[in-house]
Amino acid sequence: MLHLVESSGESSNVDRQVETFKGLNEQVKQLMPQILLATINMYSTQYSQLTAQVCNSRVSPETDARKSALRHSARLLTTLSARLPYNISSEISSTLAQLELSMN
Repeated sequence: MLHLVESSGESSNVDRQVETFKGLNEQVKQLMPQILLATINMYSTQYSQLTAQVCNSRVSPETDARKSALRHSARLLTTLSARLPYNISSEISSTLAQLELSMN
């Protein structure tokens, strides 16, 4: 099973994922930009849904914690994408960064 960064992870987790990436099959490496993009899109959608819920009701500590975890996960994912020894297109890199920034 392929594990990306965990929301509780730190840079050491990113370092481990970069090392794991180096040992992956070339076909999986070629899919990694799309996997990263799909994952951050998922984070962004969840974040937007939580933000919409907050607008319709009062803010709960759980909602704030979940939004913070999603922002942190997006940041780690963007960091991972920048550190992978693989040429990710500038379009995908830009989209990853824009989606992460939209969550702040």
